[in-house]
Amino acid sequence: MNSYPVRILLISLSRRKNPRARAELQLPTISVHPLRAIRAVVSAFFGVQSEAARKQDFQYHNPVPFIIAGIVMALMLVLTLIAVVSWVLDK
Repeated sequence: MNSYPVRILLISLSRRKNPRARAELQLPTISVHPLRAIRAVVSAFFGVQSEAARKQDFQYHNPVPFIIAGIVMALMLVLTLIAVVSWVLDK
């Protein structure tokens, strides 16, 4: 079991009293490859992501690449649907 979320919660609660409490937390720095984030978001969109892949994606402590990939993919989905509907209605 990963104890990082518990440590983050405890330190964030104690940070109000001790501003240097964050220095006590030593999180591993793991970067996410953009293609990995895109693959995770696409498989989540279609609901075919395996449990092992989901757990591996949640080991990253920086959710920004996944959020950006999700927003871009959602925009692409909406624009594709608009294009298809307008193409069908024009025929």
